[in-house]
Amino acid sequence: PRRVAVLTVGPFTDPRLYAKRRHETLLRALGVAWLFDDVVLALPEPIAAEPYRQWLADAQGIVKSSAARDGL
Repeated sequence: PRRVAVLTVGPFTDPRLYAKRRHETLLRALGVAWLFDDVVLALPEPIAAEPYRQWLADAQGIVKSSAARDGL
C-alpha cells in the first residue's frame, strides 16, 4: 500500500500569512516526502494553489540545473 501524508495549510486569520509561510510549508512537505510515497497540501478554498505549484516548479528547475552541472 502507498503511504500518503496530508499537510494542512492554515487556516490563518490573516491571508498574507499564506505567502509569508509558503517557503516553510513547502520545505516541510519536501522533508516529509522522504518518508511517504505522496504528500498532499490541503489549502483553504479561497487560497490559490498556483503560487505553491510555481514554488515547486522553480525548486525542481534549480535541482535539475544543479544535477546537470554536477554531471548527475
